[in-house]
Amino acid sequence: MSITITNITAQDKNRSEFFDFTKEISLDDANITEITAFSLVSGPGTGTDTVAITLEVDDVAASFPQAVTASSVVKMRLIGKYDHAFTDDVVKYVPAGLSARTKEAVFGDDPSTTDVVETNFEVEAERELTTEEFNTEKENFPSIVVPTIANNIMDLPEGVELIKAEKGSSTEVDVTYTVSITYTLSGASTTESKTFTHTVLNPEELFPQLIGRAAAQRVQVADNLGALAYKKSKLLGSINTAQMSEIQTTRPFVTELNAANYADLWNTAVAGNLCKWQPVETNQGQFDFSGADILHAQCKMNGIKMLWHTLIWGADQGTPDWWEGLSVSASKSAFETWCSKIAERYGDDIYGIQVLNEIATGHQDTGTTRIINQLGGAGTSGYDWAIYIFETARHYFPNAKLWINDFGMVSNQTVRDENCAVANAIKNHDPNLIDAMGMQSHYFNINDLTAAQITAAIDDVHAQTGLPIHITELDISGTNSDGIDIDTKQSDRYQVIFPALWNHPNVERITLWGYINTENWRFGAGHQTGLINRDGTGERPALTWLKGFMETAT
Repeated sequence: MSITITNITAQDKNRSEFFDFTKEISLDDANITEITAFSLVSGPGTGTDTVAITLEVDDVAASFPQAVTASSVVKMRLIGKYDHAFTDDVVKYVPAGLSARTKEAVFGDDPSTTDVVETNFEVEAERELTTEEFNTEKENFPSIVVPTIANNIMDLPEGVELIKAEKGSSTEVDVTYTVSITYTLSGASTTESKTFTHTVLNPEELFPQLIGRAAAQRVQVADNLGALAYKKSKLLGSINTAQMSEIQTTRPFVTELNAANYADLWNTAVAGNLCKWQPVETNQGQFDFSGADILHAQCKMNGIKMLWHTLIWGADQGTPDWWEGLSVSASKSAFETWCSKIAERYGDDIYGIQVLNEIATGHQDTGTTRIINQLGGAGTSGYDWAIYIFETARHYFPNAKLWINDFGMVSNQTVRDENCAVANAIKNHDPNLIDAMGMQSHYFNINDLTAAQITAAIDDVHAQTGLPIHITELDISGTNSDGIDIDTKQSDRYQVIFPALWNHPNVERITLWGYINTENWRFGAGHQTGLINRDGTGERPALTWLKGFMETAT
């Protein structure tokens, strides 16, 4: 035996978790002079469990025939993720559109119903569920509208609806690989096959995310019947929870019944951080869409419109580290690849995109200057770089709403003027490139504005651009120096600010920047802008007022 495979980094990973790790190949005989071939013989190298395996010599990708010496460091690099099958997971489904009665007959716990399974499948025609049946589904089969996944769920047939999904008891499984390595030893060619295992873990918290992501590929609810803005003239949504420190990770959507269920409140959704370029493509060419997949599933399973935040931004998480310093051509190629990967994965399921984020002078100047320079500079229009960004976005997302987005728009005239100038340059080049103006409305900009001031700011942006307004990042705190209880103060501010936004004829939608208490964006800095606890307790007066306002809002 002349080759040995050993672990040199931790190998245990959760199922559906992106990984990038290496194993060392020890050359046990100093007379090995070159490696002429390397290949995967068996293992999860295709299908939903896709793993790419490459060979590296002295930390450089091998080029065969690859010369080696006794001192060479030879490694196998494994990149991928496992949507791995656990045989004791339980997944049951029926053809899409069958009624709640049929589903109960097919999969109910009453043994007396088992003899009608075939009859029901033959006589019950596929059709859309009525509103009453849909509500029954919510009560009887919450996994239909609340993502809850399973083994190799990606292999579910098309046109089915899940009615039961239970995680099995297995906590891990070993996945086996066999690779073939051909090398030259003392002038003669030798081929060895080596087998090794990779452990895939199965934690409890992953199961709901996986079931939702898979089911979202097959079932889509037309509209969220439970949202506060259902059948209203505008959209009302929120981000999933994300504090400032949660860039690479976030917390799961609240989907439990009788809790602060996301789908019981909102009809748009956006990820606070996990759809930004840096966390998705930390290493060039390696895309981790696991967070975006969770957002996508939540939206499709609940009739919620999916918003993307953001395509490009001058902040650290807005562009990957490796992008800095690339040539204009290389920078554009990388940006176009980024857009194409999003489009390939989600396509028209994306309702709208915050394309260009926070370009106002004095905020992210270094990063924004980098974007300007690397994407073509000012050019003849003064804003050729921004026009290129929106042309690229429109090319890959022909049906999505596209907008520019910045903070301070409600409170700062200079910020408004600067963003409107960029938007007008884009619009003048091609009016089909931009659909709206995004006005962030964080507590530090909007808390103490009057309704008249808010109205005037919106009027100004619309008058300068002629574009509809999206209130993109609204959070309102109760922090004050007057000694007033923060719950009362937050509610008082909501009653001034929210009607001014919602009732403005040029506002198309409002997105809150977090609604779960203690999990909101700036909670760690002492600003509580949440509205309710994750478990459904602690509803603050502002949310109680908002529910009442939305009952009569148009």
